[in-house]
Amino acid sequence: LIITTKMSAEERYHRKSHFFIENFIFRFNSLFVLFFLIPITILYDGVTHLRNKFILAIRSAPKAHRRKVTLIQKQIREWNNSERKKKLCNARPAWRMMGYRFAGYKREMTAIRTDTLVDILEVNRENRTVQVEPMVTIGQLLDCLLPLGFTLPLVPTFDDLTIGGLINGCGVASSGRKYGLMQHICVSYDMVMPDGSLITASKVSLEKSNQSSEDVALFYGVPWSHGTLGFLVSATIRIIPCKPFVRLTYLPCESVESVAEVLRDEAASRDNEFVDAIVFSRDLGMVMKGSFDDGPAKNQKSNPIGKWYQPWFFKYVRGIAEKGSTTIEYIPIRDYYRRYSRSIFWGIQDILPFGNNVIFRYLLGWSTPPKISLLKLTAAISPLRRLLDRSYVFQDFLLPIADLDEALRILHDEMKVYPLWLCPFNLPSTPGIVRQRSGRNIMYVDVGVYGKSEKINFKPKEAIQHMDKFLRDVAGMQMLYADMYMDRSEFWEMFDSSLYEWLRVKYGCRSAFPDVYEKSFHGARC
Repeated sequence: LIITTKMSAEERYHRKSHFFIENFIFRFNSLFVLFFLIPITILYDGVTHLRNKFILAIRSAPKAHRRKVTLIQKQIREWNNSERKKKLCNARPAWRMMGYRFAGYKREMTAIRTDTLVDILEVNRENRTVQVEPMVTIGQLLDCLLPLGFTLPLVPTFDDLTIGGLINGCGVASSGRKYGLMQHICVSYDMVMPDGSLITASKVSLEKSNQSSEDVALFYGVPWSHGTLGFLVSATIRIIPCKPFVRLTYLPCESVESVAEVLRDEAASRDNEFVDAIVFSRDLGMVMKGSFDDGPAKNQKSNPIGKWYQPWFFKYVRGIAEKGSTTIEYIPIRDYYRRYSRSIFWGIQDILPFGNNVIFRYLLGWSTPPKISLLKLTAAISPLRRLLDRSYVFQDFLLPIADLDEALRILHDEMKVYPLWLCPFNLPSTPGIVRQRSGRNIMYVDVGVYGKSEKINFKPKEAIQHMDKFLRDVAGMQMLYADMYMDRSEFWEMFDSSLYEWLRVKYGCRSAFPDVYEKSFHGARC
């Protein structure tokens, strides 16, 4: 009994020591970010911006693209001519991927160099399409399109998100109520397959093309496949004309039930180009709806919310919500698209707790945010990793908007993470890994959970598993960049394997790539 008591005391001492070290490092991590990561971000972004402008000016990307694709094909054919002991993956460094975890599975695979695919290939104003390589970022694409008077129908939140990641994974934005997910604004994909062949997968009707039905099937199989059907080397995406401003209306809500009701109504309204919401607590929320606009009248002002000296957007929105009155503003379109970027939704408040201070904003606000991929380097520090694993949640749960009230109740009971981001999107009945079989379009909503749990004795694994069970019951799904604890049978209950497995056999992918479950489950990432 004495020994047991002594051991228990030692365990309590070590636990307190670990908590102290973790919180100490977490608090002082902001200095590392401020004096190391932010300068690297400024340098990297500056060099990249100049390089991209130069490539666009000399129009060398299309010719270089052919060379890049040939090199990728050569690497794959060399792998085919070898013993093929290891499966294939792209050579993109794990720290540059968007989740906060590292892709541990890459250590045991043959890496194919695809990281040179970083250019915009063509803007076709007549057909209203843009062809891009997969490593092109949202910010890079907007810098090209907006001066021409065009934009993407769907613009996901962060500038650093890549087109390839949004297609192979998932892309959501506030115009999703009208356009769906990123995959639904795509016209075609160019893919290098496991045998080294180049295939164009398109949804163009067979009567109007020489395309095979298998290649049409591949078009629907690629989204959410996470690079397990082939290497995406370019994508052709729809573009639409736009206006210079967004007329944004803020609709304060005094309960989560009110948020859900107003969000459903606004998502169903054809007058709205953009709809999303923030839930600050059970008793406070904000629904925002917007449309393209030429700008304010002469006696009105615009609100450039993306400027460095402006308060973080979520803080600004909370202030309006607490006042409780409907507000209308005119926001420059680039600022609207970047409204969550400067504060990384609300994650920046834990990284730079002084970042919203007015003095900091005016002096150094222009330098933020640090690149999300670089922040992963700090998350690799083991005390920080333990703190993140124990207390933080980074998840996107996608479910029918009709079931939103119950989802918000479960999230409050199981996780108690606020704020929450709500983004409705239209999900058509098409084949693929994500498939709803109703035969009609259904309005879904992305519930973004990003932050620290305030729940006592929070158990993240159990909470996520509980939420996943709910999603399977209501035909919802979880984004696969995040922690996923389902077993294989539960995973394929949530997703549809029929087309995916047929394509894996058809194109010889089983011996070339791990399947999407093997790349997504918790044990594949560290």
